[in-house]
Amino acid sequence: MNLELYNADIICKTNSMISGKHEELLPHTDSVFNEIRILKSFLEDDDIQEIKLCSTNIGFVKSFTKSYRTK
Repeated sequence: MNLELYNADIICKTNSMISGKHEELLPHTDSVFNEIRILKSFLEDDDIQEIKLCSTNIGFVKSFTKSYRTK
């Protein structure tokens, strides 16, 4: 991830049947970005700013959003 372009933290919005709705900031170094291949690709591609993951088996929707740095 180009840290000159994006903030180091990723906004993660969760809507889960188990934990409900919540939002958190995840550092780009969080292990989830190495464990899930599509999230690793998301971080490596500077043209993609947001990705949404859905699981009907577990019952969640997660949105991961990169935010631009401000000067």
